[in-house]
Amino acid sequence: MGKINNLQFCSIFIIIILHSFFGLSSLNISNNDSWISILLGLILGLLLIFLFIYIFSFKKNLSINDKINLLFGNKLGFIINIILIICFFNLSTILFYNLDLFINKEFLDKTPLYIIGFLFSIIILYINTKGIETISRVSFILLSISFILIIISSTSLLPSINFENFLPILNTKLNNIYLNSLNTTINIIPIFLLLIIPKNNLTNKNKSNKFIIISYILTSIIVLKIIIDIIGILGIDLAKLYQYPGYIIFKRINIFGFINRIENIIILQWIFEVFITLSLITHYISKTISKKNNNYLYLIIILLPLITSLLIFKNENDFIFYMNYIIPTIKIIILFIFILIGIKIILFKQNNNNS
Repeated sequence: MGKINNLQFCSIFIIIILHSFFGLSSLNISNNDSWISILLGLILGLLLIFLFIYIFSFKKNLSINDKINLLFGNKLGFIINIILIICFFNLSTILFYNLDLFINKEFLDKTPLYIIGFLFSIIILYINTKGIETISRVSFILLSISFILIIISSTSLLPSINFENFLPILNTKLNNIYLNSLNTTINIIPIFLLLIIPKNNLTNKNKSNKFIIISYILTSIIVLKIIIDIIGILGIDLAKLYQYPGYIIFKRINIFGFINRIENIIILQWIFEVFITLSLITHYISKTISKKNNNYLYLIIILLPLITSLLIFKNENDFIFYMNYIIPTIKIIILFIFILIGIKIILFKQNNNNS
């Protein structure tokens, strides 16, 4: 595995978080003060970031699957790695179907879902054969484009915000605010995919922790700004009505009074995010199964979630149920495993100090 720099690493980090909140993902906007829940959830998310950094900094020469085997032994470690593979496989299944469904609805309504998915599979296969270095470089380029699009959209939408849509403030029960904030925090869990990259593979690993924290703060500001745009422009009733509220508000963009209807350009940033996340999941699963680069293994890992998604989701109701109930459960399982890993690292260090 070659070296990647902190900017490239953090570009994947930012893309994974953004994809979990916008575009092709579900948004937990239930009240006009939902931004408060999301803000609290993002603050709580700092705990996950510190857990990520703690695990990332342990045995810097090892990837997460090797760390798990070291901490829990080969037998139990094998079981834990298999559970994580199953969990991330489920995430890739929902991502594939969501991506295919969105493109089918908005652009290619007469194209079968399996054709759309197969075309993306080819691109994901190609980038994985080139290694994580290529994925990180592509992520950096795509994120640079995304930042330009985010700045354009945020600046253009500012005059359209109606601040009356945020009133009354704190009209939600505190218990619901806390529950919604936890749902927001759970969205951040896919960042643990990045632990498949050993810390020693970063060119300037001593500054990586600072880069990660800064990247998270920057991403949190972007998330909060877009949530405010959605509620402020659409109002809570329309925000709950639309499946992709972020896509709807982009239709309001008007630059210099004559450049409009650019939502289909901005939507590319969401497709970029899903593409990178699917590529990273493929890399994670393949490197957990085998250390060697195996094109046939990549192909199987990519095609299986695509085929599974088309078999499982017979209609959109099945997809919505899976998105609302199954995926949060899977993310909680992933979180529990990584908390357990964090505790195990503490005990491991204590035992080594005592000996």
